[in-house]
Amino acid sequence: MKSLPGIFAIALTLAFTGCSEEQAEAPATPPAKTETAPPAAAPDSAPAEDARTANDGAGTRAEPFFAQMVLGDVTYQVESPNDSSINQVTVRAEGPEGPIGQMEAEADGTITNVEIEDLNADGHPEIYIYVTSAGSGSYGSLIAYASNRNKSLSQIYLPSI
Repeated sequence: MKSLPGIFAIALTLAFTGCSEEQAEAPATPPAKTETAPPAAAPDSAPAEDARTANDGAGTRAEPFFAQMVLGDVTYQVESPNDSSINQVTVRAEGPEGPIGQMEAEADGTITNVEIEDLNADGHPEIYIYVTSAGSGSYGSLIAYASNRNKSLSQIYLPSI
């Protein structure tokens, strides 16, 4: 009976020794995979270069942004040169009685889209301007303005999320 636990102990020792040898061989495998990774990484570097070219300030790929949106009787115009990583944005609004106002802001990135909607249901539309930052993170943000009963414009504060 004493020989059975002894054999069991030897079997466990051999099993653990065999596992540790496999673990010792396992780290040798990833370097082989790493050697094949650089060719796969090369295509990923191309878009990063394209992004730098698009926002390098020379205007080689970035295009000026212009949009005109109408909701109800209010027309919004949004303009930005989109020629660097920080861009000036001009927003003009016009109602049935003439100009409502003009606002300017600095966008940390390029303007990519605009939407107009009356989200607060007060009968006067707001405009939401989409900004995409330069660089590898390319996070998004919004610049927003509200029409104050079609008499003036005011910026809408949007907290970070």
